[in-house]
Amino acid sequence: MLDPIIRLEKASKSFRKGDQLVRALRSIDLDVLPGRSLAVMGRSGSGKSTLLHVMGLLTPLDEGRLFLFGRAMTPAASRDKAVRRHFGFIFQDAKLIPDLSILDNIRVP
Repeated sequence: MLDPIIRLEKASKSFRKGDQLVRALRSIDLDVLPGRSLAVMGRSGSGKSTLLHVMGLLTPLDEGRLFLFGRAMTPAASRDKAVRRHFGFIFQDAKLIPDLSILDNIRVP
């Protein structure tokens, strides 16, 4: 069996929206295996973007654990440039650099 590239164990993340607590992720267990495709699908507001932000080290977990390549991601570890070089994002609103090709825009992060 392949070791996961990304592993989430009991991952939870909540946000405040006014005086209401929104639980975006509730105790998620997930393994992302090398060489496999993963689709994250769901209705608007179901936590898809939050899940991707957590897995990409953009948003810290409230509870649970995140492992990248078998290494536990603490706040300090998630700022490690060696770890971050494995991730790049193109957001929905794209904000591409117009003078660069698509490939070069992807390479920027």
